[in-house]
Amino acid sequence: MSTTITEPTTPIENFELKNGKLPLTHLKIENFRVFKHLEIPEISRVNLITGKNNIGKTGLLEAIWLLAERGHPDSIRKIIRSRGEYKFLNKDSALDNSYDLTKLSFLFSGYPDFYQTDSRIYIQGDKEGRYYIDISVSSKGDSVLRKSFRLDYLCQDDKIGYEINTSIEFLSNTNLYYSSKSFPVEMLKSSLYSDFDMANMWDKISLTDYEDSVLESLKIFIKDIHRIDFIGNLNNSSERKPFIRISGNKEPLPLNSFGDGVLRFLGISISMMNANNGIFLVDEIENGIHYSVLPDVWRMIFHTAKRLNIQVFATTHSSDCIQAFQKAAAEDDDPNSGMLIRLERNKDGDIVPVMFDEEKLEVVARRHLEVR
Repeated sequence: MSTTITEPTTPIENFELKNGKLPLTHLKIENFRVFKHLEIPEISRVNLITGKNNIGKTGLLEAIWLLAERGHPDSIRKIIRSRGEYKFLNKDSALDNSYDLTKLSFLFSGYPDFYQTDSRIYIQGDKEGRYYIDISVSSKGDSVLRKSFRLDYLCQDDKIGYEINTSIEFLSNTNLYYSSKSFPVEMLKSSLYSDFDMANMWDKISLTDYEDSVLESLKIFIKDIHRIDFIGNLNNSSERKPFIRISGNKEPLPLNSFGDGVLRFLGISISMMNANNGIFLVDEIENGIHYSVLPDVWRMIFHTAKRLNIQVFATTHSSDCIQAFQKAAAEDDDPNSGMLIRLERNKDGDIVPVMFDEEKLEVVARRHLEVR
């Protein structure tokens, strides 16, 4: 088995996000998950995505995450592993000898057979085509036993290639030269963060102004909170739990006692602090959160997104969540800060976006129109 890597001649610097510039302004996705071709012509700072089941809401978040990570092989591994699509992935390495190349077909529209056809994923984040990733798998050989594969990652003029010369379709572990830098990006799935992930993200903002912002935002749920920290074995993040102090109580209280909704919101708040000047993705944002506090949750998200220059993409099935989103967007001083994107199938069966800016959202709310 041999692996060849084509090193880029011109290193790619991180995207410049100055003066409130958004990471993504336009989105084009080709041949990824359920999307044969999807083009979203306009993206705002805070974007809420709706649509029926199996329409691609989570897949859209994954495409954005993959783009923000510049198509890094490790990000592909994480996507497949998070869906449970391949159980033998080694969590400690990006690409190893237990990584079956054919399992990448789950990421490609139509689940192609790499023995029979070459396949390509293309994701672009601006109208000009300056920010994109291009991931392709090609094969050669006249029989299954003599097949070899090539897996290429292309980001602008930065190209990384693997040549897999073997009778079985495994990628070998290698020291990957990868110069492309990515946006800061955080993705919160529909379930709660693990204690390990939450504690690690907390450590990145501990003793900073971001810690104070998390504490202030938690007052939406616990008005008399005045301290928060993660307590436990400092050598093992999975054993550290969030505890809080509230006024009038001398002992720290486990935040888990306050319910999953508070933990979910803590995950949202910590994630946003870690996504400064980048992108925050959250799937089924309303999970565990009572509808009565959703307007305040969205107000915090709009405020934090603007203050820290974060672009937000969230999904929902909830009409209460949509109404709360519309209310917070209408109150924001920027009339273009919020966009609702409904994914639906046209008469040909292709997935297309229906866009609702803040003006159209106001009409939707006033007439109680269904946009889920």
